[in-house]
Amino acid sequence: MDLTTFLTAIVVIMVLVIYKQWWMVLLLMLLIIATTKNIKDVIAISLGIFVLYLVQTGSANELWPVVVIALVIIAVLLGIKPEPEQPAYMPGLDYSSLFGGGG
Repeated sequence: MDLTTFLTAIVVIMVLVIYKQWWMVLLLMLLIIATTKNIKDVIAISLGIFVLYLVQTGSANELWPVVVIALVIIAVLLGIKPEPEQPAYMPGLDYSSLFGGGG
């Protein structure tokens, strides 16, 4: 899941949490779990829903901007992956070896 998809999901979940549509939050969470390929994405969305739930049910409603910025930072940190190394060129695997040299 890229950063844009994560932020879109968090914004939609935030709107659903504000209107207390918990069944839609659960449905969206299940949809994300079913379609994602990485466990880190599930953890990030679950953490985001948990934080939004804590902010909504508590008295910290004025902290919405801080919560959104924290969720963006979490998404960026979870999205940082090392670049995969390019496979080394192996001589002899080109088409010239099919006909005994051909050059």
